[in-house]
Amino acid sequence: MKQVLVCILCLSVSLHAFGQRNYNGPYSGKFLDRVAFPIGGMGAGMFCLEGTGAVSHMSVRHHMDFFNEPGMFAAIHLKGVKNGSKVLEIKCPDWKKFGRPKSGRGNGQTLLGMPRFDNGQFTSRFPFAEIVLQDQDIPIDIRITGWSPFIPTDADNSGLPVGALEYTFTNTSDEAVEAVFYYGANNNFMSANHKTAAASILPTATGFILTQEAGPTAGNHGSKAISPFLPGTRRQSSTTAGSGAYGSTR
Repeated sequence: MKQVLVCILCLSVSLHAFGQRNYNGPYSGKFLDRVAFPIGGMGAGMFCLEGTGAVSHMSVRHHMDFFNEPGMFAAIHLKGVKNGSKVLEIKCPDWKKFGRPKSGRGNGQTLLGMPRFDNGQFTSRFPFAEIVLQDQDIPIDIRITGWSPFIPTDADNSGLPVGALEYTFTNTSDEAVEAVFYYGANNNFMSANHKTAAASILPTATGFILTQEAGPTAGNHGSKAISPFLPGTRRQSSTTAGSGAYGSTR
């Protein structure tokens, strides 16, 4: 009984240190550091949308690939705005910067050093998760919505190997804003432990397809289509493994 009481006391102190959060309410501040919302069809692979907006736990090789962060990210650039180029994520939690493999070498080949939004909120209502990004340098409202094809009583469509991320931009000022939206990805996204399988990038009308061949240790063949599209905008070509959409909004 004494051990149980000590554990409860420690938990209370820990929660108090982070402040209070209403049950089932939005996550913000330090509460974003350990939130990861699973997205994907039932039994058909998954990835997680973290509370900060990062994509992690990419698991599409018929086994869980915990902490597999394949370098997938969205970004925005606002023309003529100081500090107007940022990854569409909230600042990285400290535990990602220190203590993990290669952190002593500066976390090479990661996105940790790229500029991000100062604040935001995360809310989940299965099968949807929503993130609101906030930054004094960016004069537009930005929302990220992640969802899975979950339809009660429809097992076939609920088991589709699909997960979606929607990025919504709203100009809150009285002036036109000229912007470029970009999405990029590393082509070893499918597994952190099978980076030697043959991989290629194929074009689509509004984006690109990352595909990786099967191999002795790489499991089954797989592909991921990434096709960002902003209604009423024209696409800007990209020379990297990414796709951009260019336009202005009022």
